[in-house]
Amino acid sequence: MRYPCFGTTVSCRWISGFRSSGTAVLLHKNIHKGYAALQGNHILEMYLTDENLLFTSLEKCLTESNSKELFLRVSPCDSHLFKGCTQLFESFSISLDDNYMIFDYPKVLEFFLNVKASYIPLSSGSWNFTIKEHGSFKIQVDSGIPSVTQIENPEEHSALEFSSFDSILALFSPNHSLILDETQLPKNCNWFPLPLGLSPLDKC
Repeated sequence: MRYPCFGTTVSCRWISGFRSSGTAVLLHKNIHKGYAALQGNHILEMYLTDENLLFTSLEKCLTESNSKELFLRVSPCDSHLFKGCTQLFESFSISLDDNYMIFDYPKVLEFFLNVKASYIPLSSGSWNFTIKEHGSFKIQVDSGIPSVTQIENPEEHSALEFSSFDSILALFSPNHSLILDETQLPKNCNWFPLPLGLSPLDKC
């Protein structure tokens, strides 16, 4: 992605609420390119069909809010928007709306790796890691097919160790690079973040 997109203009058409507090359709050359839900200078939700319009869309929202600063709430599962915003924001904070407890790491990780493999070819490689109080595990991907096993041999246990909380951030968070450095993963690894996104209805 390239930011900013000079020469690109985005306009707003408010479809609910009123200026700076409501929902606005984002248009480029009079073509709908997404929407933004604003409350003052807080963007509660944003969707774009063209990620190259992110900078100018945020710029337009800033103008509409008539403020010197803009706050954008990003869903944990919206990794593309989060990745684009990391090049723009001055600061960020992470709030936890959900708590997850994994009891069977091999089954859960293999399930989500297979989900990801259904829409993106997974790079081949193997990776060992340890989760405190749960043991060591090995992720293996061969020809796009993932498998996850628990390591029983103590001599093969990995020195790369996470707490249960950090393991969720490392494996599922769009901002997993804060916990997991690329040098700790197989070369050109594209396994993470795993596609975990649950709405309240999904969890009922």
